[in-house]
Amino acid sequence: MVARRMLRADNLYGHADVRPTEPFPDREAGNQTGEKQMLGLIATMRIQDGKTAEFERVFLDLAAKVRANEPGNLTYQLTRSRAEPNTYKVLEIYSDEAAFKAHGASDHFKAAGPALGSVLAGRPDLEILDGIVGA
Repeated sequence: MVARRMLRADNLYGHADVRPTEPFPDREAGNQTGEKQMLGLIATMRIQDGKTAEFERVFLDLAAKVRANEPGNLTYQLTRSRAEPNTYKVLEIYSDEAAFKAHGASDHFKAAGPALGSVLAGRPDLEILDGIVGA
């Protein structure tokens, strides 16, 4: 089973820091087998009516910078709901906790925050997933 860790997104994209609601295990030390553990994130974002094109433009620019500058980011994929056209999900996978932290601290991520925040219809819902070693 995949462990779920919910995050607060009070300042993410113009709202507070993303903080885990419970402490993470020490991923940097590795798991029980001594291997570093991958980390996944699913971010669900609802966009204001009439702002989806602007959101996609800003997000795709950010995604290009993530892919070019973050070797620990393995996946950074934007998807849109078929049932709710103003709802997007970002699928993110990082090689380990350090790569996840580096993403949140990067200049390009911080710079995109205000533009993304201006089109959101509310706080993003964030879910952290622990990678399963060997999968």
